[in-house]
Amino acid sequence: MLLAVFASWLAVQVAAAEARTPPPAASVEVTILAQNPTVARRRGSVLTVGRRTYRTIGCGNARPDDCIEYRLDAVFPGGIVGIEVTYYEGGGYLLTDGLTEIPVGERPLLSPDRRYLLAAHFAEAHVPSIGVTLIPVTPGESGDRLVPVRSISPAALVDYRDVRWLTPSCAGFLAADPRTGWGDEKVSRWYLVDARPEWRLTTVHDPACGAAD
Repeated sequence: MLLAVFASWLAVQVAAAEARTPPPAASVEVTILAQNPTVARRRGSVLTVGRRTYRTIGCGNARPDDCIEYRLDAVFPGGIVGIEVTYYEGGGYLLTDGLTEIPVGERPLLSPDRRYLLAAHFAEAHVPSIGVTLIPVTPGESGDRLVPVRSISPAALVDYRDVRWLTPSCAGFLAADPRTGWGDEKVSRWYLVDARPEWRLTTVHDPACGAAD
């Protein structure tokens, strides 16, 4: 009986200590929190951004599949927050404005004119990306946030790599044919061009993309 009571008391103390003690945080998060106190806050294992909360679950108190750590990584123009996610194996990245969120594979790239974020999506935390998404950093006409203006995931392509901005009006990436795997002879260069009012996807180099590769 006494042993059961002691075990119950100990569990409560451990849980309380875990709530008071934040997970190891990189200096990046500490700096961002200090510079943006109204955007995000951390209390122990819980990171809060607007109306969204992200709770870190340490591997010492959970099954490996349940382990997850959220760490504030960036605040982009327009108040979009980037959160680095670490699992027991692998990792990922989230974009949120405090109301909605978009899971992406890695830290997005801000366009040179600071108007768009270019993100490479992953099917899971540790597999090759399956698409590229272009996200405006300011609300659209409807007032919605984090609404992509273009998402790319052609069924005939896989292994999106070398995703980068070439100019403020053009982004580029490489993709491979899934039937043959990744190889230089099967790789194609794609361009995402601001052909207003829409962004156009093409394999033909456009003058808006600067000098040809």
